[in-house]
Amino acid sequence: LKGAPSFEDRIRAEVAWRLARRRPLIVDDEPASVLNPEFEQFLKENGYAYQLYDNADYLQADLQGGTLNLTSIDLVLLDLRFGNQLVGPQLFGLLRTLQRDLPIWVLTGLGDDVTRIQVVFQTWWNSSTDRYLTKPLTREDLQDLQKTLEARTVVLLKGTSGCFVQVGASRVQLEPRERAL
Repeated sequence: LKGAPSFEDRIRAEVAWRLARRRPLIVDDEPASVLNPEFEQFLKENGYAYQLYDNADYLQADLQGGTLNLTSIDLVLLDLRFGNQLVGPQLFGLLRTLQRDLPIWVLTGLGDDVTRIQVVFQTWWNSSTDRYLTKPLTREDLQDLQKTLEARTVVLLKGTSGCFVQVGASRVQLEPRERAL
């Protein structure tokens, strides 16, 4: 058909549609320290709809009560401190327990190496973060965030030339026996 979108164009459109539904979860008692104009512009340009919790107690209640579905979240930006309390490690442990493979990036306004070492070795015993960032987020941080969100995108596509699974930018054609699964 003349003018009909090619299979490749349909794949790109499907991936773009699914990427637009990627959701980072931002957990910070001072959202303005994370959601600066550059970060908000980045989210808007890339079509990301974020979810925000500025109260650790509400997040914990929603996680334990099941009202927050972590399967719809693709990445967590988690602040270490809420006021004078270091509650990030408790939330980190709860998030890891509920969704083992969910990327969690720890945020803090404290940028010294001593804090990093204390956090990693004293409060998170056997757990590890996927990334440790200081606020405000840099352009490089935003690019890494986009790569992480895209890498978690899995799309099953069917077309005239076969059936494909696309994960981020990588695409694999399925064999007939794999399609049956």
